Amino acid sequence: MNEREYVPSIAITAHVKFPTADDSKGLGTGDWDEGIGLELAKRFGESWVGFLDGGFTVIGNPEKVVGRPAGVPLENQWWNYDVGLGFYVTKALLASVFYEEWRTLVPSTVNPRDILFSLSYKATQTVRFQAAFVKGISNDAPDYGVTAGMAFRF
Repeated sequence: MNEREYVPSIAITAHVKFPTADDSKGLGTGDWDEGIGLELAKRFGESWVGFLDGGFTVIGNPEKVVGRPAGVPLENQWWNYDVGLGFYVTKALLASVFYEEWRTLVPSTVNPRDILFSLSYKATQTVRFQAAFVKGISNDAPDYGVTAGMAFRF
């Protein structure tokens, strides 16, 4: 739903995590994860935009994770929530910063938290390219991360 005077834009999102981590080293499930989310965005003036996002992820086969303590199940996640602020550098290029937190997969551990810096380039009305850098700020978050992607809006 497009933004209106007092109403933010609202988008339903879907995501898929490819099984690229080495499950034999305990780095992932070695399986696909899928999820759905909700994004809210509201422009302020010509150049600023605020963000609020959240969603849920179904974790792939958690029984395959090496090093998982016996009897400790991995849980599906309310994958995260984030709050962010963006600035349009040009009409097509948006630079943003987000605070992110997501529920831990293992009960009784600390929720991972990070700061995400991103660039989003609007190539056409329906196609956007994105790149991001993540810096973990909690013990259970990755120290650093880099991601790139493409989004289709319709």
